[in-house]
Order: sequence, then structure tokens, then C-alpha cells
Amino acid sequence: MVSPGPRATTSLAVREENRLIVCDAGTGIAHLREEGFQHLLPESGEIHLLLSHLHLDHTVGLSFLPALWSNPTAWIRGHEDPEQLKAGLNAHTSAEGAARVARDAGVEELLLSHLTPLRNDDFHQEMLATARAIFPRTHLCRDGLSRLL
Repeated sequence: MVSPGPRATTSLAVREENRLIVCDAGTGIAHLREEGFQHLLPESGEIHLLLSHLHLDHTVGLSFLPALWSNPTAWIRGHEDPEQLKAGLNAHTSAEGAARVARDAGVEELLLSHLTPLRNDDFHQEMLATARAIFPRTHLCRDGLSRLL
């Protein structure tokens, strides 16, 4: 299986009892095969994969699924409305936009994810500073980051 590399494309996994909910299927989904993340995989039960939009960086990890699970009940969901799908083809939010949403929603913490591997750390730090000027409790995601919800 191909390695997800030093900075994987976006994928977020949430385990709820015997159900796994995965938001987007970037190369980050391959981390689920690693020792520190295998506890997230249900031995039986359902896997729900939610695709925010169909950019390649959100779907390339679909190729990792057979190596992760044998015999799962898997549900893959995307946009059912063709107009929403068209709108989603250009769907990425800026760090500044995400910080405004976090501030206005009154959340405790903002984690910026989906960091492009085509940019260096200086670019990401600049992006973080822009977001923190609006919402100070902003952090950059890194591969393998976990939070208890």
C-alpha cells in the first residue's frame, strides 16, 4: 500500500460505539492501518464515509479502503443535489473565513486542516497567524492529531 507521505491530504475519522464516521477520503485515511489508530476501526459494524466534494485530494484515499477493512457495511455519501455538487467543486474555505466562522459560532478551538503539501511551513505559519488575528484559539492540524470530543 502506498504511504500517505509526510503531509497527508484531508481525512477525519470519528468513532462512535461500533460505527466509524470518516469525513473525506484523502490519503490521511491510510493512517488508520497504523498501530496508533487501529483502535478506531470497528471489528464489525458500519463505516460512514462523507465526501464534502469530489476534488481528488478528498477522494484519492478510497483506494486504501480494501486494505483497511474486510467485509464492512460501508455507506458512502456525497452531494445528492447536482447544483450543490457543482458548487462543491470550488469548495475550500480560507483560514480567515474559517476563523470568522469559529469566532461567530463561539467554538472552543479551531483546527485548520487540509494543508496543502505544495506549500512550505512558512506559508502555513502565515496562514495560522492570519486566522489567530481573528480567532486566537486556532491551531494547525498535523498528521495523527487527535482530540477527545
